[in-house]
Amino acid sequence: VMDVLIGGNSNSYENKYSGSVYGIFATNSKATLINNTFINSLNYSTTPPCFNCGSSVYSLNTTVDPIDFVIGGTGTYSKNTFQDAKFGVLTKGDFNLTIQGNDFLDLHQGIRSNKNRGDIIINEENTFNGVKFGITTFNLWGNVVINNNFFNLNPAAAEPVTEHFYKTAIDIQNPGIRTTGNIHIFNNEII
Repeated sequence: VMDVLIGGNSNSYENKYSGSVYGIFATNSKATLINNTFINSLNYSTTPPCFNCGSSVYSLNTTVDPIDFVIGGTGTYSKNTFQDAKFGVLTKGDFNLTIQGNDFLDLHQGIRSNKNRGDIIINEENTFNGVKFGITTFNLWGNVVINNNFFNLNPAAAEPVTEHFYKTAIDIQNPGIRTTGNIHIFNNEII
């Protein structure tokens, strides 16, 4: 599906998702998400473990070309809120990903992008509070810009540290065989 707008520019166009395995599961979709609230996306899977279950937004691209995917913006009703989930935003495949002006609260991972040949822009005051891993990227080919975001990585509840890179604001991972475009990370506040 192309050119989908989920949410809108007034209170009457706000969407609220609560208690679902996925708030939004989009496949091969060019979409813009504004004015949405995702609370308590659940991972019901126990055997076998479901990596992407419990994602507020899970977007998969199986095509060969990057698809535009916009989450949030700078307007009055553009902000999305992601709270109490495994992932706030999880993408797999090729996307030109723009994430701006959103709140990520008490999540395992705020944003994760895997196997992406498109460009990623994460900027304009995204706030990450109580998120164990703020932004994680893996296997990238495109350009990355991460700027003007706020990270407070102290979880609300005391938890044992059981994972590598625990409480990491920004994590860019690429195996040695991949060539990444330009990476610019600047003007972020991390406490």
